[in-house]
Amino acid sequence: MGGMVETDTATATPDTNARWRVCLHEAAHAAAGRHFFKRTTRAIVFNNASGVADTGGGGAGVPTSFKGALVTAAGRAAERLVTVYPPPPAALPVPLEVAYPEPAARLMADIPMLMTDGVAIARWCIEGRETQPELWAKRHDWVRTAAEDFVAEHQQEIVEAATALFARGMLTLPELAEETT
Repeated sequence: MGGMVETDTATATPDTNARWRVCLHEAAHAAAGRHFFKRTTRAIVFNNASGVADTGGGGAGVPTSFKGALVTAAGRAAERLVTVYPPPPAALPVPLEVAYPEPAARLMADIPMLMTDGVAIARWCIEGRETQPELWAKRHDWVRTAAEDFVAEHQQEIVEAATALFARGMLTLPELAEETT
């Protein structure tokens, strides 16, 4: 990556670093969903450094398309930005769990039941190709590389979204209009 400099995150606390990593992860899901699905996307991060994103792509199960798989893979790809961008100096907001206890409790209760990104990607790589294991790793490499490329191309947008998410605990990215070229 041109122009990126390693930063020292030693002054941040482990809780701050964990929250920042989750913010980058969820912001990347939201940014990728916005770009690929052309819909409003949302992300939430909780005080326990867990989070969730609604990307408008049809749920938290196995992706049904390459774009869906890429949106899922973007979160993990963006986590590497934690070594380049330190957590923002913003004071942590009132936790969503305190500000909105009932809706936050419902969302947090669902998180353990959601399929992890890694499992969703693995199942996407295999599903429909169960008898072709030689394709599974190729599909995984393909979507992982595409997600890394997306994060590299949109890293400033992801960091800005993650910064807003870090400060507020929630984020909404408005719908993008279809490109006409």
